[in-house]
Amino acid sequence: MRTHLNLKIYLYCLLAAILMWTFTKLSKDYEQIITFKVSYIPPSNNQLYVSPQSTAYLDLLVKENGAKIVKWYILPPVIHFDLKNQNKPKTLTFTKEQLMNKIENIGLNRYQIVSSYTEHIQVDILKYDSIQLPITPNIKLSLDPSYQLSKIDFQPSTVTLFGFKKELSTVKASTQPIEISSTDQFQSGNTQIRFSSAKFKKMGGTNISYALELKRYTEQSLEIPITIINQKENMRVKLFPNKITVSGTIPFELANSLTNKTIEATADMSTVSDGDKTILLTLTKSPDFLKSPKLSQSTVEFISIQE
Repeated sequence: MRTHLNLKIYLYCLLAAILMWTFTKLSKDYEQIITFKVSYIPPSNNQLYVSPQSTAYLDLLVKENGAKIVKWYILPPVIHFDLKNQNKPKTLTFTKEQLMNKIENIGLNRYQIVSSYTEHIQVDILKYDSIQLPITPNIKLSLDPSYQLSKIDFQPSTVTLFGFKKELSTVKASTQPIEISSTDQFQSGNTQIRFSSAKFKKMGGTNISYALELKRYTEQSLEIPITIINQKENMRVKLFPNKITVSGTIPFELANSLTNKTIEATADMSTVSDGDKTILLTLTKSPDFLKSPKLSQSTVEFISIQE
C-alpha cells in the first residue's frame, strides 16, 4: 500500500513540475519566423479573378511569448485583402505601410517582415475569357407519333460563361429534359440549363422560360406527272412510267391540300449521257407545309425518238 501511495505522490509531483516548466517556457518571449497566409476576397464582378501568381504567404520574424507562437504554428493567422469592389483588370500594389496595418489588425505588434518582398506586394486582377453558348432544347415527346414539335422559343436562347478559353471550348449547353405529354397546341413553362461539363468559373443565370407549339401531322401522298426539262430540239422523250408518287407528312388541318400546282418532279435531260437507259428524278418544288417529302422512286427508264 505504501509503495502505491509513494508512486501516486511521485506522479503528481512530476505532473506539477511539467506544468510549471511548460508555463514558464510559454511565458517567455521568443523570436521565430512564422508563415502567415495571405487571402484575397475576390471581386464581386464575375468577369474578374485574382491571379494565382499573387502573393499567397508572408514570412514574419515574430517576437512573442511561447503560447502565441505555438498557437500560430497550429493555426496560422490569415492576412485578408478585400478586393470585391474592384471592377476592372489592374495591378494593385500594397505598400509596406499597408502591410503593417493589416498585420497589426490581427493583433501582432512585435514583428519584422523577412519575405523577399519587404517593401510591397503586387496583386494582379485579371479578366476571364467569355463565350456565348446557344442553348439546345432537350424535348421528350410522350405522344402519338402523329404529333410533332412545330416551334419552340427560349428566353434567353443563349447563356454567357466566363472562364479560361481552353476549358470553355469544351462546354455545351442544353435544357433539362422537357417532358411533353399533353396534346395542347400551345404550351409554356420554365426549366434549367444543363452543361456538358463544369469547366467554367462564373456564369449568368440558369433559369430559362420556353414556349412551344405542337402540330398534328398525317401521311399524305399524291401521284403527279413528271416534267421533262432541257430536252433537245427535234427529240421526243418518253418516260416509263411518266408519273411519280410524292409522299410526306402535312399538318392535319391541311389534309388533302396537295395538288399538281404546288408540287413538281422533273427529269433533266442535260444529265443524260449516251447509252443511258434511266434518268434521275428531282423534286424541284414542294409546299413548305410538306415535311420530309420523298419520291416513290429515284429514277425512271426513258427512250429518245428523233423527229
